[in-house]
Amino acid sequence: MHELLREETTPLVLAGVEYLFPIYREANTYPYLLEQGVAGNPDKLKAETLREKAWGIVEPSVLQNQQEAAARYEELATTDRASTNISEIVPAAYPYFLLGTTGGDVAGWLSLT
Repeated sequence: MHELLREETTPLVLAGVEYLFPIYREANTYPYLLEQGVAGNPDKLKAETLREKAWGIVEPSVLQNQQEAAARYEELATTDRASTNISEIVPAAYPYFLLGTTGGDVAGWLSLT
């Protein structure tokens, strides 16, 4: 699983019979595995039910990360290390990512002139 998610920081929730959780945790190398899991046979759950149960576990972590990011922005908002001006943000973020106008990433380059 770690190889599949090696570039990710997405929280991982185990779904399975509870007695297998400690075995998986011992073998796990993915650093974003959450402590709590969805106990029971996931094959007996509808996909939507499984998603709802997993989201109930993940949501507090996501909300905490959002709150921490917002607090960090507030700390930096009055410095030159934060901006709401897209013409400042994109050149500063380059070459970390390219923004597509269709909502997805696009291959290409950014002219800074």
